[in-house]
Amino acid sequence: MATIRKIDGKRGTVYRAIIRRKGQTLSKTFRIKSDAAKWSAKKEAEIERAQAGLIYEGHRRKLAEAIDRYIREILPSKSVGTQESYGQQLTYWKGALGEYKLADLTPALVSQCRDELRAENIAPKGKPERHRGPATVNRYLEALGSIYSAVVKQWHWLPDTPMRAVAKLKEPRGRTRFLSETELKVLLTACKEARESALYVA
Repeated sequence: MATIRKIDGKRGTVYRAIIRRKGQTLSKTFRIKSDAAKWSAKKEAEIERAQAGLIYEGHRRKLAEAIDRYIREILPSKSVGTQESYGQQLTYWKGALGEYKLADLTPALVSQCRDELRAENIAPKGKPERHRGPATVNRYLEALGSIYSAVVKQWHWLPDTPMRAVAKLKEPRGRTRFLSETELKVLLTACKEARESALYVA
């Protein structure tokens, strides 16, 4: 169990968090008591995971590292279109959540970014307000999901992905369009003139 000691000195009051576990002692000093408590809880959780053999690379590595490795090793094998779209989407995720450790990224954090992507006004200055559609936002989620897929299945940095618990936005149904009479006549004429007889049955 961690202890937090209040220390009054010439420069003011500070709080020292101390953790003792099986001969191991960790300590750190903070100006704010709540910061000392947060640090203590985090370190105790890390020690418990280590003692249980549950420390993965994802507890040490940041999302930004995973994105950089994915771009370097995996993205070049994708189609040109995927490389272009993922490049933009992964740049967003790196800026938004890149400093988080992979194991610390929760579904709640990702969902918050999802909602911000949807709500953001992306219209140029002076133009009418415009927002990303649900399908576009879902493509951003898929890009991040690809990172975690590599993290779990290829690099084994984590045992599971938080993306399982992140809901995608509901996309509108595609529009069903029927040919006009003019378009239908053009199509039938083209079928009649085609060499493949099966295209037109009288």
